[in-house]
Amino acid sequence: MVKLKNRYLLVEVLFEEDGGAVTDSAIYAALCKQIAALFGDFGIAAAKSSLSVKVFDSATATSVIRISVKSSQRLLSSIPFVNSIGGIPAVLKVLFVGCSIRSCEKALLRINRMRLYSSLKSATNKSEEKEVLDAIRATTGNVRFE
Repeated sequence: MVKLKNRYLLVEVLFEEDGGAVTDSAIYAALCKQIAALFGDFGIAAAKSSLSVKVFDSATATSVIRISVKSSQRLLSSIPFVNSIGGIPAVLKVLFVGCSIRSCEKALLRINRMRLYSSLKSATNKSEEKEVLDAIRATTGNVRFE
């Protein structure tokens, strides 16, 4: 028996305007459209069998996309050319490529923690600093400067 090797991409959706809302099926359709445009029938046939949007969180605009190892380079090379999702102008930013969903979760926690620490450094007054410190304590349990 052969084990199928997959890659999981942690992707952030960046909207040009505020208030953009997309679904996981719209992300899937935009990715398939772009792979077909760049690699033709063979590219989309090879990628479509293993391509799936596993998780999409509309609150943070992050998504986890699964694809086979053989087709991962096609997907990674087509992501920069996606300029609209479901008719809404947006771009995709790859944050992390991993071998499991759990590794993507760990990477997302690390990225969010670093964003909180950077917002702590850029706080202009004590009340903003206290709000950010409370958010850090709520998510991590302690404040640790790296």
